[in-house]
Amino acid sequence: MASNFATGSSLFSTTRPGFVGETMTTLRNVDSDRGLTWVALVLFFMTVHLTAGYGVERLFRNWVRPHFAYMFNPIPQSRAEKIGYLLLSGVLQAFSIAL
Repeated sequence: MASNFATGSSLFSTTRPGFVGETMTTLRNVDSDRGLTWVALVLFFMTVHLTAGYGVERLFRNWVRPHFAYMFNPIPQSRAEKIGYLLLSGVLQAFSIAL
């Protein structure tokens, strides 16, 4: 780190090898006129994809709920029933995220 300050190069310099340098080069090359229109586009597409992902997750959850409703015990009596519910819930959430 000290060599960066001694040479006067910035931490986010494009001459820096690796992830940071490549990221800064890519961000500078996104728009040739150095405008900020790409920021609005990124936010728009991020919102569209998050909304679509949320919709798919809701459809999956509504489809899965009746298939596993018989396994749900509203008043678990033992630790095994609690762990079974938590395990099933975790597996379904992990599958939902992977979807």
